[in-house]
Amino acid sequence: MPAIYLTQPGSQLSAKRQYFVIGTRTPISRPIAAKMVSQIALFGNCHLTCEAETLARSHDIPVLLFDDRAQFAGRSYLPRSCQHWQQIDLSENRERYRELAESFLRAKIHNSSVVLRKLVGLGATPAITATQRILKVLEDEVLAAPSLEVLRGYSATATAYYDRALEEWLARTLLFQYAKALHLPAAPFPYSPFQLLRVGEVLLHQTLDNFAREVGVDPALGYLHTSDECEFPLICDWVAEFRPVLVDDLVVEFSIAPVPQVEARECRSQMLLEAFLDRWEQRLRTIALTPMVRGDLTYRQCLQHQVRQYVQVLLGDLEYYRPFLVRPSDLPARHWVVNPSEASVAVGG
Repeated sequence: MPAIYLTQPGSQLSAKRQYFVIGTRTPISRPIAAKMVSQIALFGNCHLTCEAETLARSHDIPVLLFDDRAQFAGRSYLPRSCQHWQQIDLSENRERYRELAESFLRAKIHNSSVVLRKLVGLGATPAITATQRILKVLEDEVLAAPSLEVLRGYSATATAYYDRALEEWLARTLLFQYAKALHLPAAPFPYSPFQLLRVGEVLLHQTLDNFAREVGVDPALGYLHTSDECEFPLICDWVAEFRPVLVDDLVVEFSIAPVPQVEARECRSQMLLEAFLDRWEQRLRTIALTPMVRGDLTYRQCLQHQVRQYVQVLLGDLEYYRPFLVRPSDLPARHWVVNPSEASVAVGG
């Protein structure tokens, strides 16, 4: 189902019967059936009318709030979660519990390594080289880890090194963008890659949360992550599995793309944000070129597939959770194969 993004300052989302309408004083888009909307995201000075908020609640549609700098400000509404009793049973089986934690960690380390290999091809840095060595050591040590706590320690180490290497590479790219555009009257990159990373991670988190609630699992019962680290540990487990491929690689591609040459900073800010949100939706509709899934599944469908596979493990229909692993050749190219049947609401408002 599509998402609704409001980015134009002053725009609002209203409701008429069972339809949402995007506009300012007058509607600027076709009415959108509430039953077709997966989530709503508001950026900056955008808001919902009381009628639209009531309609969102009646259809269990989460509403994400971002400030005018695209910093996540929270949710105005989040559907209630359910508790799958098999999750409780599985949490008491320490061996199976550890197996799931290992699977999420393997995917996190492997997919992060694949993205780093791509960055090396675009321009290696000392941090990337060091991180590749660290991740290789951690990957070899996963199966031999003596306890779940050690596994979580490996995960924290992998995150610290990988995020530092990625941020160093993006910072260098950002400086290059500024250097190319010194003739412009205003800063060329109003939203930094670091802000876009956070926006993408929040959108990925909510997409996975939607799928988890659809199948009735409790997102608060995780394996690799704990409630001390995040509000919904199970969702964070899946985010760790998919973030390198869906968010980090997308921001890398986006950061080396040409900056919109617009005089007004406000216009350039909105254009950049709308372009990123559009590319995010495109990536979710991209066919996943990986042997890990059968058939032509989009990345959005792969997210749903992993959630459903987890439920099959809970029910005993599958013995093991098969993590989503990609090869360097599996990463989406600049010209992606998009499934046109997965339509999304036009970005803007």
